[in-house]
Amino acid sequence: MHKDWQPLGYVSNWGGMEVGSGMMYPVSVVDGLVHQLGGLPLKMECAMKSIIKTRINAHGIEEEEKCPVGQAVVTSAGGYMSKLGNEYDEIIHTAPPFYKYYSDDNESGTTAMQALQECYKSSFCKVDEIIAGAAGSSIGTNKSLIAACPLLGAGARGFPTESAIDAAAEESFLWLTDDATTCDLNLDKSGSGNHPHACVAFGIPDNTTAESLIAAIEEKF
Repeated sequence: MHKDWQPLGYVSNWGGMEVGSGMMYPVSVVDGLVHQLGGLPLKMECAMKSIIKTRINAHGIEEEEKCPVGQAVVTSAGGYMSKLGNEYDEIIHTAPPFYKYYSDDNESGTTAMQALQECYKSSFCKVDEIIAGAAGSSIGTNKSLIAACPLLGAGARGFPTESAIDAAAEESFLWLTDDATTCDLNLDKSGSGNHPHACVAFGIPDNTTAESLIAAIEEKF
């Protein structure tokens, strides 16, 4: 991780420990902000999630994973008691791989890029499940369902921006056109059927990166 990626919150020494190339404060990355704004209710809900996978890491230590790399889980946004709950109904959590180190610490044989794409597939599958449950619910068919999403992998996980854009463009296109193979729900996202209109909105503060993503998605159509 290079300090120029995110000057705000970067430290070379933290808590008396030398961390080598740098460490990010939680508020410097999206997942840290989500958990901070979700407050105690979100923290408690995440703690109660079931363990999906147990594995032995590269250091021989057993790890229990509630959201393994490439998968996704859904929680509330912390409810009305949290700042996050005032803006979002539900949160889809996913775990992108570390670009530089993934190949040295995984058993699946997949590349870091494939694992990043799986993050999008798994997350969009969860969005489809939410859409499928929206008919007849408080969301109804007359409202839009917006899935807000950061550019996965492009921050502290270390993916080159171009690679992160390629994954985002490819998988969002497949989801919007129902060509993804992860879920078999085959939902109409246009809002003309029994489900609400659905779209994905990428939150990217850098205009150059945002324009590159837009161009990459438009090339798919």
